Amino acid sequence: MGFSVLELVLRRLREENFTADVAYPGQKYPEIEDTVAAVHIEKVDRAKLTVTVEVNIICPASMGGTACELEALRATEVLRWTG
Repeated sequence: MGFSVLELVLRRLREENFTADVAYPGQKYPEIEDTVAAVHIEKVDRAKLTVTVEVNIICPASMGGTACELEALRATEVLRWTG
């Protein structure tokens, strides 16, 4: 059996050294010390056979907004080439 869309996204992000997990783990959000990626299914369109996945890149405030934006762009490139 193949990977689910979430598993594929998480695996690719982890391969590129992102700390990544599902966005709604059913527990308190941890205090982060480095960049993390939170992944969840945003939308499923059964008629078009598509799934939209949302990836939130979250950085500690001490890293600054620019660092977070750059990490988000890096994650976009990783996933773009994944398909």
